[in-house]
Amino acid sequence: MISRMAKALDVIAVGVLALVLYLPNLSRHYDLDGVAEALALEDGFIFTPNHLLYRAVGYTTHSFLGAWGYHGASLWTLRALSAVFGAMGIALTFLAFKRLTGHQILSAAGSLWLATTPVYWGSSTDAGYVTLASLFIAASLVCIFGPPTKLRMVSCGLCSGLGILAWQGNVFFVPGVLLGLFILHRKMGLKAIAVRSIFVLAPLAILVAAGFGAAGFSLGHTTIRGLLQWASGHVGGALPLWGKFELNRVVILGDSFVRSIVTGQSGVFPLFPARLSMILIAVMSAVILAIQWRKTAAMRAEILVLAVSFCLYVPFLVWWDPWATKWFVVVNVFLAGIIVRIWSGHVSRKPLMAGLVAAVCLNALTVFVEEVHPRHATASAAVATAECVARHMTDKDLFLATDWYWADYLRYFHQRKVTSFLSKAADLGDKQKVFRAVNDVAGKTQQEGGTVYITDFQSYSPEHIQWLESQTGITAEEFAQFGSVPAFDCESKRLRKLLPLK
Repeated sequence: MISRMAKALDVIAVGVLALVLYLPNLSRHYDLDGVAEALALEDGFIFTPNHLLYRAVGYTTHSFLGAWGYHGASLWTLRALSAVFGAMGIALTFLAFKRLTGHQILSAAGSLWLATTPVYWGSSTDAGYVTLASLFIAASLVCIFGPPTKLRMVSCGLCSGLGILAWQGNVFFVPGVLLGLFILHRKMGLKAIAVRSIFVLAPLAILVAAGFGAAGFSLGHTTIRGLLQWASGHVGGALPLWGKFELNRVVILGDSFVRSIVTGQSGVFPLFPARLSMILIAVMSAVILAIQWRKTAAMRAEILVLAVSFCLYVPFLVWWDPWATKWFVVVNVFLAGIIVRIWSGHVSRKPLMAGLVAAVCLNALTVFVEEVHPRHATASAAVATAECVARHMTDKDLFLATDWYWADYLRYFHQRKVTSFLSKAADLGDKQKVFRAVNDVAGKTQQEGGTVYITDFQSYSPEHIQWLESQTGITAEEFAQFGSVPAFDCESKRLRKLLPLK
């Protein structure tokens, strides 16, 4: 009993430490995906199939706080939730690693490394659904690394199902769960493994079907076909950059992976020692793995499960969005597990362990100084641009957005009207329909006495103009058909005022 209490206190202590890293350092750069979630929540769009659970949890939490007197913006609630989810995920990761390795300090070091990677620390201090999605993956790993009791398998299925509801991409973890069951417990025999698989898959399928079914039905999708189309689609449409396989996207994903674990900033803090320490850990891990690979069957099995689980996500990330680092909040849980399992055979070598802990702490300090603290201390240039533009606008005016850099800040923080060419292109798919839709809203704004603004294309790089054309089909010459005159400058952006539309 005392032992169990001590183990629970260890897990709680790790979670509290992670929360101390996150909650006091909430970002003021405001990830635009998080702002979009807050906008949707406040507009009453609670359910989206891509991350079904997140807004529901956010809405429930925000409503609960409102009942107790909190009347602030939902974005502040979502940011705090990210910190809580991130801390809970690290606590569960520590527990999973401890079951994997049996070593407390090594598990704490691995969890601390994951907790302080740029992507995990950044996501845990800003609004977004990935920390919730990662939490359930860590919970599933807790169930996988241990005796395969029926209760534990049911728990694994439920946690995996909640992970899918938190982010659809976690469906790729399911084969990893089954592989883990087969490889780690193959001595049970195929019949026993098949029975345990049912105990995983049945609650998972029931939970996912119930979640999507209830949410879809509440939105008017009352047929099986309608539910499947809604559940498998992307709300808001899609642009050409999403959902395609190209070789260069593999390279892009590789760069995103590196940026997820190594800070890319170049401020006053020296980056070389931290990067060198991470390189040394990688090299030493590879050497240890090569030496130990044939000696320990259990290590091979556990690393194989984690490595396959990592790789199962890769084709989807290449296909969908290789530019974003946030997906690695989930996937890097497996990477951290691989690292701690490799080092678990050398915990008795105190100099090695001391070097590992020192490298992790040095990397954490670097990430804090270079990324986390600056994002907490000062607002981003994009937020400042939105504030400047808002001062030049009235409630009647409209801004036509031709990028994703800052327009949602204008809408969320300053309640200015915004229409995005990119969103219209994703939703409508045809540039003529996009032009008609934008003309309608711009013309209505002018008829009601408002002014319509658009960014001067001279403010953009040639690369952005080319990218905008590739996503919307609209050329710079076609945008120029909107007659306009110079209006004002904000930061590095020049804005123009549209002439009355004919």
